[in-house]
Amino acid sequence: MLLAEMKIFDKMSRKYSTVQLRLYVVAAAILLGGLLSATWIYLAATDDVSDSDIFSYEIVNGQKYALKKSDSKRYQSEMERLGGKFNVTLDEATDWLSSLWHGKRLAYTIAVLAILAALACHWIAQHPDYKLPENRNEGNIS
Repeated sequence: MLLAEMKIFDKMSRKYSTVQLRLYVVAAAILLGGLLSATWIYLAATDDVSDSDIFSYEIVNGQKYALKKSDSKRYQSEMERLGGKFNVTLDEATDWLSSLWHGKRLAYTIAVLAILAALACHWIAQHPDYKLPENRNEGNIS
């Protein structure tokens, strides 16, 4: 038991550089701010499709579904005629990427980006393979 406590105190007394401490604080701030923002957006957002994107409506089993212009066969065939299969695939990818920035998907996008940015800052702080001067005046070349 005593040996385990000493190992914990050894880890706690480990000295961190100023740059590492700042990176840890930045990682925590990014994570906290990103997750709070994502939660707020998720609670406030709706997944309604804007009226300008709606081409028609389809009723299945009493449920009304909005269809976008890009969902129609005519639109797909015109896109393929103008630019080939690559154009159709590129249009689908563009629609998917633009859908990430609206509604509840925006909350998920912000949460994932905040987690990735915080992990990147934390990883950089964990691996100080770089040589940064502690004092800003030391790095200046006269």
